Amino acid sequence: MFDLSIFKKHVKSGVEQVADLNNQIKGKQAELDFLRTSHPQRSDVINYFNDLIDRKADEYDAALQSSIGHLAAHPFDFSHVYGMGVISAVSFGAPSIQSVEIAILALFRDDIKTALRKRIEARPWPQDAGPIMADRPAMIEKAEGELADLKKVRDELRAHFDAARQNLV
Repeated sequence: MFDLSIFKKHVKSGVEQVADLNNQIKGKQAELDFLRTSHPQRSDVINYFNDLIDRKADEYDAALQSSIGHLAAHPFDFSHVYGMGVISAVSFGAPSIQSVEIAILALFRDDIKTALRKRIEARPWPQDAGPIMADRPAMIEKAEGELADLKKVRDELRAHFDAARQNLV
């Protein structure tokens, strides 16, 4: 026999379960948004610039070897412009802004890194900076899986209640 009070309890319980799942889904989506868009840690920014300086400075060594090789093959081409070309690691012609930049980064690598680190550390930093950038992809993948699971449970629960409603009618 149909008992209306038991039916109301089941409906109320189902509505509460779906609402709870919806809240969990919203929380998981907020977590994903934070992981994807939050400000980086100060150490991430310092490491980013250190890596950039290292990559550019490493270009200098190969270019300098080529430049010195050209000088050795053409010893009478040595002029002020060519001398600056060797310092800037240009094989031929006058230095460019990029070659001068690379030379400065290579020749003063540690000084530039130290000065940049000090400036970054002296700046105010957001209190709500996210986790370390290297950790974020795994955290995002895990949160996406949890979000998919929550949505699946919610959809199954809705389908269950929809089927129950169809049987009732």
